[in-house]
Amino acid sequence: MKLSLKLIATALISLTASLALADGFVCKTYGDDLTIKVYNKTQPSEGTRNAAVMVISDSNVSYGRKTIAKFTAEGTLESTGASYTAGVDLRRLDSNRKGENILGTKLGNVDSIGLEVDFKYNEPVDAGTVLLGHVTIEKRDGSSISEKMDCVRYLKAE
Repeated sequence: MKLSLKLIATALISLTASLALADGFVCKTYGDDLTIKVYNKTQPSEGTRNAAVMVISDSNVSYGRKTIAKFTAEGTLESTGASYTAGVDLRRLDSNRKGENILGTKLGNVDSIGLEVDFKYNEPVDAGTVLLGHVTIEKRDGSSISEKMDCVRYLKAE
């Protein structure tokens, strides 16, 4: 009985040691009308510095309809360090609300959304640290919209 309890305890400890804690950024424009949340993957085998999901929302919209679009690594989101690019694909359920406003344009006019956060993984900061961010909306007609953001470092507590 003691041996099986030890095996279970050892298995649980090694399982939790192999899981990374969630991390990412929560960014808001200075007018507080656009929020971008980016969270990285938690499985070491997938790369914990790779983006898992980006959620874009508008705080001026009524409750229950704030989310403009969601992008995932399994389809429309790419990342390198703290640089994230989401491709708007109107055929996907998570980003097909083409009539939604995003920084003065309709989502249906957007080709891609880029987020750059002034952060380097080799120079980590504590959870809650405010960093400078920059969002760029690339439109389908070739024009772009850019705006500065305040980004807060997100680290899930144990």
